[in-house]
Amino acid sequence: MSSNCVLVLDLCVKCNNHISEGRFYPALKTIDLIKKVYLQNIPVKVLRMLIEERIPIIKSHIEKKVISQVIEDMLAHQRNRVIQGLKILHIL
Repeated sequence: MSSNCVLVLDLCVKCNNHISEGRFYPALKTIDLIKKVYLQNIPVKVLRMLIEERIPIIKSHIEKKVISQVIEDMLAHQRNRVIQGLKILHIL
């Protein structure tokens, strides 16, 4: 296997670790690096095709996770504001 394949696989592992740790921005940067710099230079066609197929799936997964976190944060903020309002009105 060429050094390019090993390098790309190492970047894939790093991307996976970023996603597992909830560090989505570095994961997206790693995906972009793979796509823009290394993807076309992967000599093993099966590996190149597999990575090409997975990139949109991974990006979609990250998008869903980020949207879920944003909604969760918004709801928590809204709950806190309601509680603060009720405390001001001496209802709680």
